[in-house]
Amino acid sequence: MNNQEKVAEEAIINFLGTTYGELKKLDGNVIGPSSTLGHRSNEVKNELERFISSNKQKPVHINPPQPENIPEVQQPQIQAQQPVVPIQSPQVEDNQLSFNFEVNEKDELFTLIDKILTRLDKLHRKVDELTLVHSDFIQTYQHAQKVVSKKNLLPEKKLVKKRKTNIIDLVYGLFKIKNKKDFVSNFLKPISNLNDACILDIQENQLTCTLASADATIVCKSTIEVETDIGEKRLNLPDIQKLIRVLDIIPTSDVELKINENNLSYSNKGYKFKYHLLDDGIIKQPSLNVEKVNKLNFNTKFNVNENNLGTLFKGSTFATETTKVYLYEEDGKISGELGDKNRHNTDNFICVLSDDFEGDTITKPLPINFESFRLISFNGSREVTFNINNEMGVITCNFVKGNTSLIYIISALIN
Repeated sequence: MNNQEKVAEEAIINFLGTTYGELKKLDGNVIGPSSTLGHRSNEVKNELERFISSNKQKPVHINPPQPENIPEVQQPQIQAQQPVVPIQSPQVEDNQLSFNFEVNEKDELFTLIDKILTRLDKLHRKVDELTLVHSDFIQTYQHAQKVVSKKNLLPEKKLVKKRKTNIIDLVYGLFKIKNKKDFVSNFLKPISNLNDACILDIQENQLTCTLASADATIVCKSTIEVETDIGEKRLNLPDIQKLIRVLDIIPTSDVELKINENNLSYSNKGYKFKYHLLDDGIIKQPSLNVEKVNKLNFNTKFNVNENNLGTLFKGSTFATETTKVYLYEEDGKISGELGDKNRHNTDNFICVLSDDFEGDTITKPLPINFESFRLISFNGSREVTFNINNEMGVITCNFVKGNTSLIYIISALIN
């Protein structure tokens, strides 16, 4: 037998021996035999014996399978405890600044901060005061230039200086109310029914006010004659009722008011007051032009006396659920009906307002908001003239109370 055959036989024997060893291990894991699993190591052993006997070789040393390398379990090494090295604080040089947060120094620091903030607040207030003084000076100077440019301004009424407050009031002029009761009852109170604030225009000895109600459903223009020494001036009244109350306190029947830059003042027989005004642009006037409305083509015209209007208003105590008043023509007369034609089973009240009319008949009842109708100050008016534009649903009421001329413009409701 040559060397190559010998090497081959040894290789086969080693292979069978290794396989036998592996199967022997697997047989140890088999719990019970089955159709697929069984003890196979005996078959390999018999095959190995047949191979050896058939070749009649010298017994070959079968190397048993080497067990798998099992890694050694390393025991944790206990490290020696290292000595604790104390941390040395950095050395601070003598000229190095340091913080000391002791309680006393904190309190001193907060106290200094409060003092600084207080001084800053005082400086801010002083700056604000200087700004206001400068702004007032500019406004006063501008108004003074306007007044000087007017020819009808008397020289002795330019500036009035008050000694106590060192405030300079710019006086524009005066206007005199001959009959205070007439002015309050017939001019101020009717416009106060519509709104709290208003604009009074002084022009050529006439005082005029045009304003609308809060819901803009009715517009009023009121005019009264006054005596004044200025040509034109606009007064913005912030509270009409307040002016009425202070005028009621004055015992005299005639009142002379001084028109200053931003107030109305009075001083006579131990009574003094100052009523401040608003700047222009704060109070808005209605965009409706009363003069243009008066030029409309009104189809129907009729007059109503105060007694008939009073009867209509008394009827509202019966027709309590009403929110409308209807104007219509029946049998050649103009009647007013309190009720609501759009609701069923509501009480109504009807009375004749005028025995005759001019122009076209009112074929379809014209509804008006009764709450707006209440705002018209009919008391003290002998007769009221109603003009109706049926196409546009516009109604005007013209009447005179004392020395005051009043025009009301009402818009009819949409059926």
